Amino acid sequence: MNTFPESITSTGKPVEASKGPVLIYPNPSEGLITIKTTGPFTVTIFNSPGRCIHQGYRYRDQTELNLNQYTPGLYLVRVENETGISTQRFILK
Repeated sequence: MNTFPESITSTGKPVEASKGPVLIYPNPSEGLITIKTTGPFTVTIFNSPGRCIHQGYRYRDQTELNLNQYTPGLYLVRVENETGISTQRFILK
């Protein structure tokens, strides 16, 4: 069973892609990533099997997350803010 985020809302309508830029860096990362976007946002991180490993709300338009406790590999970062939803991949070394 895949638990990656869907691109359809509960109303059955497609989710709009984020209209503002979402920057996630560095990529690949040694464990610390910075997420930068416009305004407050919700961030959700999924591992490669699709399990949610982190979720939180950020009040500022930039935050750093320490992911050193997770296994190296491919991860998805889903950022949701007032302009839409953006999902990006990053590699944890």
